[in-house]
Amino acid sequence: MQGLESLDWVIIILYFEVLLVAAYWVIRQKQKNTEDYFLAGINMGWFMVGASIFAMYNAIAIIVSMYYPAPSQKQLAGLTFGTVSEEQRVANKSSYTVWYIIASAFIVLIVLHIMISFSALTI
Repeated sequence: MQGLESLDWVIIILYFEVLLVAAYWVIRQKQKNTEDYFLAGINMGWFMVGASIFAMYNAIAIIVSMYYPAPSQKQLAGLTFGTVSEEQRVANKSSYTVWYIIASAFIVLIVLHIMISFSALTI
């Protein structure tokens, strides 16, 4: 590879133009006070808040994982379906009971109830 081609430069310039237009549009938006700036005027939906938290957690996980060495083959054994032995399958099935499944389903129902109660969604 010798360098960037003209199409590469066009894409880079177009990217920065779009970035500048978006920045200008954001700057021109009305922000009456710091509450509007930091809390979006308390007008942000639960999906956007959840997506923001999810992205933050992923970013933290990526940054933290960069400081740890890669796992060895011994540590990775049994993590994929094709490498699980019959003994591991039996041990996995016996490691949880019906009560764990019922408790998990109950927690999911509680979370869904809270999400529906605090949003405009109806079922």
